[in-house]
Parts: sequence; C-alpha cells; structure tokens
Amino acid sequence: MTLYSNPPIGLPNPELFPYTSISADLLVPASFPTSQEESNSPLSWFLKLFSSNRTKTDNISVPKYASKPGSLDLATILQYSIAAGHPNYLEFTKQFTAKVFKPSYSDWTVLAHVGNTDGWMKAVLTLCNPGEGVLADDWTYPSALACMRPYNIRAVPVAMDCEGMRPDSLRDVLSTWDSAARAMPR
Repeated sequence: MTLYSNPPIGLPNPELFPYTSISADLLVPASFPTSQEESNSPLSWFLKLFSSNRTKTDNISVPKYASKPGSLDLATILQYSIAAGHPNYLEFTKQFTAKVFKPSYSDWTVLAHVGNTDGWMKAVLTLCNPGEGVLADDWTYPSALACMRPYNIRAVPVAMDCEGMRPDSLRDVLSTWDSAARAMPR
C-alpha cells in the first residue's frame, strides 16, 4: 500500500525510506512498582527489575504503511512535520500524561521536543524576553544555562539543599531584589 502516489512537493517519497518497520520490546507496566518498596541498597530496585517475573515484555512495531487510517506509520512520521509535532504523537503523549500523571487542572497541554535542553529552551523563549532572568538552583545543568545566554536571558542563582531550592534563600533573593544592580526586572 502506498501512502503517496505523488508525494506533496518538498516531501521525500516514502519508498526511499530505508526502513520497512521499526519495533521494540518494552517492559510491561507491572515491571515498575507503584508503591515504595523496602530496599537494602541503592541499586536493589535495579537488580529487582531484571530478576524474577518482572522482565516480561510486549513487542510494539510501527510499519512503513498503516493498515488503517489514523494509525502510526513510518511513511507519515518520518516526513517533515509541523513544528508542534506529529498530531498522533501529541495525542498519545497527552493521553499518557492524563492517565499516568493526572494533571490537577483541565487546560494543560504537552510540548514535543527533541530532549530536555530543547524543551527547556522552548519554555524559556516562550516565557522570557531578552534582559530578563530565570530563578535557578545553584547547581544547574550547564547546557540549560548556556542555551539562554545568546538571548541575554540570565540565571539568578538560588541556594539549594537536598530537596531543591531552599525557601529561605528564594525569599531572600526576591525580597532584596535590586533591579538596577541586577540589570533586570524582578
């Protein structure tokens, strides 16, 4: 079955894609505990994952051409996509997020990105203007800071402890904020 007899101008013909299908073996959901288990060592969860009956897998496969309309297929998902992401992928991600994370409000959405730094950068560029700052833990991943620099968006360090930003440090940074000295608005 051929999706495009004449693909839209600018899109490669799927017949040229070097894949007939892509498949993977995934651990079944029961492989991941839903409650805190008592452990003897920091790696005991990892060892338990690969022992006992928890190593059952399910196989998923994405064919080059869909067997029914609306199904995922390589002929579609390997094409140049809209900037927001492939609609089927976004729908799957939204359903997964609703089922697993159960957001506590109704007007949430998902953001497709190619990795955490890319997702972070999209959020920063959406929410910040040049010359503004972002409150960040003292120990922040360097590429998260470096990707903001070309846009003149700077990190404002906040001291942290084992749980993240310390509330007293955040309060101090915000209550003693001097826009002129920091050269950025609060």
